Amino acid sequence: MFYLVGLGLFDEKDISLKGLECLKNVDKIYAEFFTSRLFGSSFEAIEELIGQEIELLVVTH
Repeated sequence: MFYLVGLGLFDEKDISLKGLECLKNVDKIYAEFFTSRLFGSSFEAIEELIGQEIELLVVTH
């Protein structure tokens, strides 16, 4: 199964409950911060909340 989960607008607490449930139950998580910024949080705070490691995707030109 493939899920797209929005991280919200400000911090890790803006993730929907359904999104949080999906993130806690998948095998692999990727994130990109090219189209959105999480101004009130950190990458580590999101990983701690979901209890999984996130692989950051980097945009190169």
